[in-house]
Amino acid sequence: MIRIMEVEDIVKILKLNDPNFSTLFSCSVGEWVQFLIQHAEDDNFFMVGTVKDEILEGYLIAYFVELPISKGVSVLYSKTAGKENNTKALLKLKEWANERKAKSIDIVTNNPIGHTVYGFKKSATVMTIKL
Repeated sequence: MIRIMEVEDIVKILKLNDPNFSTLFSCSVGEWVQFLIQHAEDDNFFMVGTVKDEILEGYLIAYFVELPISKGVSVLYSKTAGKENNTKALLKLKEWANERKAKSIDIVTNNPIGHTVYGFKKSATVMTIKL
């Protein structure tokens, strides 16, 4: 089931086996969870999770950037939970973005081909130098 994450769901991120997390963030999973809990009531954050038998299987976190900087939604992170669940989560994200009159939804990914099935078009590549 796809649902809006509450603090109880956010804490479950600590139990997820997510090898990709440490390749994208310089913080620990615990620090990430603390950050999300701090913003759980923030209307500019979108947090949706895939939950089965009260176990978190995946999640998607996005942030709405307001004017004057932008008028769009940026996906901060997603841990996939299968194509069907990803599609449902993206539909909820699109509804949320439309409510805010966002002009776009952006995602930085290391798998651009994999995201084309959801309607994303490759428009740029983000490159990183690890120091």
